[in-house]
Amino acid sequence: MKSHFNKILLSTTIVFTLATTPVLASTTVDTATVSKDSFQMTQVSGVAGLSKPYGLLLDKQGNLIILDAGNQQIKKLEQSKLSVLAGVLKPQGLLNLELPNYKDGDASKALLGDPRFAVVDSKGTIFFTDFANHAIRKIKDGKVYTVAGSGKSGYKDGKGEESLFNSPTGIAIDSKDNLYVADTLNHVIRKITPDGVVTTFGGEQSVDGAYVDGALGKAKFNEPSGLAWDDKGNLYVSDSGNHLIRQISTTTNQVTTFAGKKTEINPDTGYMQGGYAHGNTQTARFNSPKGLTFAEGVLFVADSLNQCIRTVLPDGKVINVAGMSAAGDQVGAQNQVQFNNPVAVAYANGKLYVSDSYNHKVKEVALNPKQLKGVNTPADIIAGFKFAPRSEEMQIWMNGKQVQFQSGKVFHQSGKTYVPIRDIAQLWQAEINWNDAEQAAILSKGDVQLKWSNEQDGVVLQDNRLYVEIGELQERTTLTLVYDVDYNGLVINR
Repeated sequence: MKSHFNKILLSTTIVFTLATTPVLASTTVDTATVSKDSFQMTQVSGVAGLSKPYGLLLDKQGNLIILDAGNQQIKKLEQSKLSVLAGVLKPQGLLNLELPNYKDGDASKALLGDPRFAVVDSKGTIFFTDFANHAIRKIKDGKVYTVAGSGKSGYKDGKGEESLFNSPTGIAIDSKDNLYVADTLNHVIRKITPDGVVTTFGGEQSVDGAYVDGALGKAKFNEPSGLAWDDKGNLYVSDSGNHLIRQISTTTNQVTTFAGKKTEINPDTGYMQGGYAHGNTQTARFNSPKGLTFAEGVLFVADSLNQCIRTVLPDGKVINVAGMSAAGDQVGAQNQVQFNNPVAVAYANGKLYVSDSYNHKVKEVALNPKQLKGVNTPADIIAGFKFAPRSEEMQIWMNGKQVQFQSGKVFHQSGKTYVPIRDIAQLWQAEINWNDAEQAAILSKGDVQLKWSNEQDGVVLQDNRLYVEIGELQERTTLTLVYDVDYNGLVINR
């Protein structure tokens, strides 16, 4: 079954994504569907000028720390004001290798190389992974110091700058201020004590990475990226190259696969096959999971190439809480949100923060981890749907039932697809009236009032009936629409 989820419409393929409801003079907030208590993703106020942001951290004072990787800086958002905590801004248009990018000292003059993730210790010191410099560094009293690594890639245990890393990414800290680092291209987890001694904590170092569960020292990872502790002392690892979430038990010293369905490793690429599927921890599929955070019994996962934020609930169920599968840049209600390569998540004080890397933004939403509801993406809606046999006339399904339009038929024009407004109003359970003075149809649903006239883009008049283009319809209502090419079927969910 072929389904399509972007916003390009071709002659035989209808493709959609969701977008935010436009702020129009004729549009008011539907209090029945968008209330102050509902899911509303927004862009974090005061954050601008980022370039491929990565890790997120809430410091001891509750300020949001942003690892602005593309700008080679670490920034702090305090009371909606963004400031530079460390790093010299990288000139635009230059590659990382074109400038020196490794220098300790005064934070305002320090040179960073693609900082990825950060943690804060019991004393308020910020530690971060400096990916391109293959080092672990810290910010303390206005200065940047190297804790471990030397600026050169390699693999070596030892103390401080004697040790070697290869593109470290994720970082976590325990109650004794020991650091744990996802040494990504060494395919292992390293440990750094407060006095700077580096050891290999989990996994067998290798050039290519692999997949093996078992004893801590014998397990194998493939490009481990994100790290997060739960409240029982288990360390979770986003095993990005294997598209799995692994768990390290510090009680049994065993590595197990916590979530994700294992697939065969492609001998040509060295990676398992990523995918997208909900279910339980054994059947769910991920695609290059990155940042992790654990809150109130729930593990949040930045499922980067699936363009969404997934959660593993306490009962083992895996759901999607934000993101509609296709890359985009939208905020708003849960079934409207889109990301482009979300790579990090953080949770504090009732808010989930998301680093939307390729959109160069940080987004946030208020939510309760104990009351999460999943959102169906187009992939979820179309997967396993039982259509009637294909025919020349498009079959239309609404909330699982096949329906017929009464006032007109779906038609294609200039590569776009149009549906009769009156039938849509009935399916959406909205009232529709004609305004002679404005020559427009007025749809009313709760406190929402939408005006449609053939002078608007996406609206045409044919046979004395108004038709609306499906992408336009989806942008201005709470409907979700997905078209399947093989069955010539349109699925509409309220």
